[in-house]
Amino acid sequence: MDHSIQAAALAVLIGLVAVVGTVTKALPYLKHAFSSNLLAIPGPPCRDWLLGNHREIYASDRQVVCDEWIERYGRTIGIRGFLNIPRLYTTDTRALSHILMHPDEYQKPDETRYSLAQLMGHGPALLDTQHRKQRKFLNPGFSLGQIRRMTSVFLKKSSELREIWDSEVTSTGDQVARINVLKHLSQMAFDVVGLACFGHDFQCLSPDDGPDALGRMFEDVFDVPGELPILMIVKYFLPFLSFIPDARTRRIRRTGEILQHIAYQIVERRKSDIKTENDSAPDCEHDSLLFLLLNAKIGEGTSESQGMSDEEIIERAFMFLITGHETTSSTLAWCLFELAQLPAIQAALRRELLAVGTDTPTMDQLMVLPYLDMVLRETLRLYPSVPSTNRVATVDDIIPLGIPISDRDGRATAHINIKRGELIVIPVATINRLKELWGDDALEFKPERWKNPPVAVSAIPGVWGNLLTFLGGPRACIGYRFALVEMKATLFTLLRAFEFELAVPAAHVHSKTVIVQRPLLRGVAGEIERCAMPLLVRRVRAHEDE
Repeated sequence: MDHSIQAAALAVLIGLVAVVGTVTKALPYLKHAFSSNLLAIPGPPCRDWLLGNHREIYASDRQVVCDEWIERYGRTIGIRGFLNIPRLYTTDTRALSHILMHPDEYQKPDETRYSLAQLMGHGPALLDTQHRKQRKFLNPGFSLGQIRRMTSVFLKKSSELREIWDSEVTSTGDQVARINVLKHLSQMAFDVVGLACFGHDFQCLSPDDGPDALGRMFEDVFDVPGELPILMIVKYFLPFLSFIPDARTRRIRRTGEILQHIAYQIVERRKSDIKTENDSAPDCEHDSLLFLLLNAKIGEGTSESQGMSDEEIIERAFMFLITGHETTSSTLAWCLFELAQLPAIQAALRRELLAVGTDTPTMDQLMVLPYLDMVLRETLRLYPSVPSTNRVATVDDIIPLGIPISDRDGRATAHINIKRGELIVIPVATINRLKELWGDDALEFKPERWKNPPVAVSAIPGVWGNLLTFLGGPRACIGYRFALVEMKATLFTLLRAFEFELAVPAAHVHSKTVIVQRPLLRGVAGEIERCAMPLLVRRVRAHEDE
């Protein structure tokens, strides 16, 4: 009897803790649903009290529904998020510049960190308060000199991929192979970032030498569910539901545990080598981000209060591994998708690449190829790996507008009063294809536009190329130069060797986002809906070399 009473009391206590946790989590958000100034800003109607406008955004291919809202309601609108909570959605470049240039006042909200936290745990690397200190130590790992040394790794791995595709072409009778290029590009990028971050080759491209089970795990993590992952969203706001097991969460956490185990093994080995002055490690380890950070810490005797702890070093390298491989592989897949539809552009780019007198160009040689640069810019414009991101106001603030708006009562205003805790959407994809900035052909893939880009796009507050793809301000993507050189090296290697054509009609290739924007194959007879980019691949024919 006593045991049953104790069990009941424990259950009641757990229930109370769950309720208190839920209320504590939800209250700061719920109050804005009734008192926010954002409620006065025009925007689309909300027909879903639980998910707000999220269901429409998720269902929309490449989030084009947001473009329609901007055209209808204006450059700055109000939309609804989870539990019908209002959010500011603005393509006003002055407002975006203000938000991105004040990173302490506008930080990543907890919900943005939630997905990464499932893999990494809730460590210090995910905290905006640690960003300035960590960036100081991370900058040398992404310097031009460091990337110049890593270019040989990019070329080596892209050459391995070239040989794999060449073997697949050879194995077919008609010398053309149907290849899911997304899968192989993801494996290659995972190997590249593994070498760059940890000095460790995961050998995802070499299943005969080492099983690629880890690569398959990451495919599951980044796989796109057909429907909006409601349970994942609900678990964030209702923490006690985290105890409910689901297959996707288990896969994500298991992948994170394996990666953390590998990372800690590498750290301990590198720390031992540095302390004993053992210089037998291969060059790829010496050039890795992990080695540079550990060497700086141990060599300079930096304390953890001044520098980065082992945990922070591992988590930062871990974060680049997680986010870095899928962003580049998805971008490259989208690039090949566009080139497969535009044979004249593909041929022009190939002519430029074949004119280079070496198979192993330096970083500097890659960076001065003009058409390669234009093709990649146009890909990054139309297919940003992260189509939108969020910021939360940490203080009450006034956001200036370059283009005044009228509220629902017809009152004009040139600023937005934002309250602490309110959310702002940074609409990367929408502003990258906004017709008011890019012209009526904004949705078309036209590399030549970069010969003379519209003057209006100079107002976009991006860190690179008049694009918001890598964000902007003090917390813009630190690895954007790394990504650009890696993608240029890969395109250089593959387009000199192969021609690409569509394997399925373009209408069957959709776009969906879970962490990153990936191609989704849908409606193909005899095939299940899945993340894939099937293309027909053949060796470059003789006339292409002339």
